[in-house]
Amino acid sequence: PAQHFDLVAEQEIVRAKEHLAAEIAPQLHELILRAEAAVEKVERRARAAKNRVQQASAKLEQQQPSSRSTTTTGPTFIPTAFRPTPALSAEATKSLPDVSEAQLNQLRAQVEAARRRKTMLDERAKQLESEADILAACQ
Repeated sequence: PAQHFDLVAEQEIVRAKEHLAAEIAPQLHELILRAEAAVEKVERRARAAKNRVQQASAKLEQQQPSSRSTTTTGPTFIPTAFRPTPALSAEATKSLPDVSEAQLNQLRAQVEAARRRKTMLDERAKQLESEADILAACQ
């Protein structure tokens, strides 16, 4: 097969580029605006998720006994099976409200559910932050 090359004047090439630029510019502008709005939305979601995680962490810290130490990186999740059970004195036991074993198990389940939710929120916040970083790098 023979190849054909058309010779085109440079002026025609310049006009064609200008025509394409004029035709594409509004669409590019619209896409840029949409991308910026999407980035802002992701950043807002990341901030909101991070705030929810911080609030959940603070709430969990308040619900946990004050004798438990926390690190500067936040509370550490220790599964119930590995936590030592604190010994209570007879006097301390008297001041505790009467709680049935079923109620106690229900409360433990709620605490575990809250911890799992916190872990999920931590992971989601990290994911959103990395997405926001990627989007910011694309700008």
